[in-house]
Amino acid sequence: MNFFKLNTQTDFEALCALVGVSEKGAAILQKKANLHFFFARDLRAVAVNILKQDALSVGADVACGKDAVFGGEKRHDVLIFGTQKQLLQLACKEKMQDFGLASLGREMEAFLGEGGGEGGEKSGENLDKFEFSLGEAPLIMGVINHTPDSFNPASRTPLGEVAKRAAKMIEQGASYIDIGAVSSRPGSVYMGGEAEWELVRPLVSELRASGLLGEAKFSLDSFDARCLSHALEAGFVMVNDITADVRLMELAREFDAEYCLMDAGQFARGGTKNGADVGRFLGGESVCESGESGESGEVASDNALEFVSALFADRLFFAEKIGLKKVVLDVGIGFGKTQMQNLALVKHLSHFGKFKKPLLVGASRKSVVDFCSKSSVEERLAGSLFLHLKAVENGARIVRVHDVFETKQTLDMLKAYKGVLF
Repeated sequence: MNFFKLNTQTDFEALCALVGVSEKGAAILQKKANLHFFFARDLRAVAVNILKQDALSVGADVACGKDAVFGGEKRHDVLIFGTQKQLLQLACKEKMQDFGLASLGREMEAFLGEGGGEGGEKSGENLDKFEFSLGEAPLIMGVINHTPDSFNPASRTPLGEVAKRAAKMIEQGASYIDIGAVSSRPGSVYMGGEAEWELVRPLVSELRASGLLGEAKFSLDSFDARCLSHALEAGFVMVNDITADVRLMELAREFDAEYCLMDAGQFARGGTKNGADVGRFLGGESVCESGESGESGEVASDNALEFVSALFADRLFFAEKIGLKKVVLDVGIGFGKTQMQNLALVKHLSHFGKFKKPLLVGASRKSVVDFCSKSSVEERLAGSLFLHLKAVENGARIVRVHDVFETKQTLDMLKAYKGVLF
């Protein structure tokens, strides 16, 4: 007999197939194969004790402070962990409880999948990657900036070169091409709608004449309705809106286009219902750190998972109300966040899989790399590749990058690595 210790990230489905497990059997076993962690804040002591006993009854467990067992009015944080099967059973139990545990049970079930019976259709397989809603392979969005003050000089592209650059990115493996005519770097001043229109109009004409609009999905990085309408009419298929403006969500719905909903710290959590005060957002009083300087934009809450989720939930409620189906969620690396919050968003990206929408991460050459390893914009390729690799492992469907070839090579290596059994 030979006996081997395998990496826990090895493809479980492929391993089951290797030893001859049936497809239905593999789906059942998948729920028992991985340990999952949930963190809950601010629970009453009575709720903690009920939760812990219920968890133990199904084979899971709850880690909590020793004071929780003594009751009282103090609130407690807890760590809940177990297999998918155990946690689905726990979620069902908690939905029947009081003291806020019913809400916790519903939240847990949203992550793990409803109807968690063995062999059920909604089994929540591949929890950490949310591949049931995101598809099989990550997609690359190449960035082209037609602005003289973009934070990355290498991305600045003059008129007449945009189509050529887009064609090269598509050849290198980009599925999306994101075109920007204005910069959102810290301290930048918005030029105004008329000036942006004068830049966007010839850009769109160049791309339409090139015939490339059918070769990849083109998005316009803008918050100007006229510019976006013009691009969508020409064949662009995504509105990339850093302001989370509901009026632009309605525009995307009118064109049956994709809408990229980004958290920009929503102006240190002080944004309006409609979206940005653009002048302040981009000007000297900006709370948008944008990941492109050495500075750090503080926000009101220290929990990035909490405040980004709040914005997504609010805007997705509106999207459902107006019938906007094609929404991509961008956690907004660098925008209105500290560098540790940026890292937390990448590390715990799977949290946002509960929204069942494709996730986008754009950390390319941003200052979070400089924060971890002192470097200029030109020296941040390796750090960018690392962040996007981890983002994909944690659930990103799309990565927005300046370096398409290098990113494609990294993702090809990841695919090959994941395919190795032993």
